[in-house]
Amino acid sequence: MSQQFRHLFSPLNIGAHTVPNRIAMTAMSLSYEEDSLLQERHVSFYAERAKGGIGLIVGEPQIVHPTATYSARLPKGYDKRNIPMYR
Repeated sequence: MSQQFRHLFSPLNIGAHTVPNRIAMTAMSLSYEEDSLLQERHVSFYAERAKGGIGLIVGEPQIVHPTATYSARLPKGYDKRNIPMYR
């Protein structure tokens, strides 16, 4: 591999976490939600990207408060049904 990309496949520490490589996927709206809830399709999408070797995945935007205004179809992050520990 060229010297230009010599760190691409080396681990990176971010706080207490170690990312296995320097390949990152930025956030995007998937529009898979139904009734503003995350779906198994979301999990599958991100799992496949991780299997493919992406070291850091930034999840899609979510609505963080009931008073937030938005134009896109986005999951409601504040809805306890979207939080695994409440399922």
